[in-house]
Amino acid sequence: TTLPVALAGVAQLLVAAAIALHEADAVMLSFGIAGAVVTGARLFELRAYRAAPGRLGTEAWERLYAIGGLVFAALVGLTVGRAFLESDLRCQTLATALLYTYAGGIIARVSVRPWIATASLLIASLPFLAVLVFRWDWLHLSLLAVTLTALIGAADTIASVSAAIVRNLTARQGLATLA
Repeated sequence: TTLPVALAGVAQLLVAAAIALHEADAVMLSFGIAGAVVTGARLFELRAYRAAPGRLGTEAWERLYAIGGLVFAALVGLTVGRAFLESDLRCQTLATALLYTYAGGIIARVSVRPWIATASLLIASLPFLAVLVFRWDWLHLSLLAVTLTALIGAADTIASVSAAIVRNLTARQGLATLA
C-alpha cells in the first residue's frame, strides 16, 4: 500500500521541519522539503505501477522502487545525522524516534526485497553512526552500541523474513503443479 510510504514521508518532514524551526537551520529544512518531494515521486510511482504493472518489466519496477527508497533513506540519514550535530536533546530524541520507526517500517514492509531493505537501513543509519562516533562521550557511544545491536538484529530479521517468503512461494508453486 501507499500508506507506509506516505507516513514515512510525513514523519521525516515533521522531524526536519521541527528541528529546522527550532534551530533556524535552513539545511535541515531543505532535507525536509527534499523528503517531501521524494515521497511525492514515490507515491506517483506506486500509483503508476498499480495502474499498469505490465508497462515495465519486473526488474525495471524494482529498480525504480529501490532508487526512490534509497534516496529517501539517505534523506532520513542526513536528517538524523544533522540533528545530532545540534546540542538540544529534544532534537536528538526526535531524530532517534525517526530512525528507529523508519527502520521498523523497512523491516516489516521491505524484507521481501532483502537487498533493498538492508541497503536502506545502512544508508539511513550511517550518518547517525558517524556523528555518534565523533561525539565521543559515554552516552553517545552507548547509543551507538545499541543502534549497532539493533542493526545486527534487523539484518537477521530481514534474512529470516526473506527466506520464509521464498519457502512459502516455493511450496505454493509445488502445490500448484500438483493441482
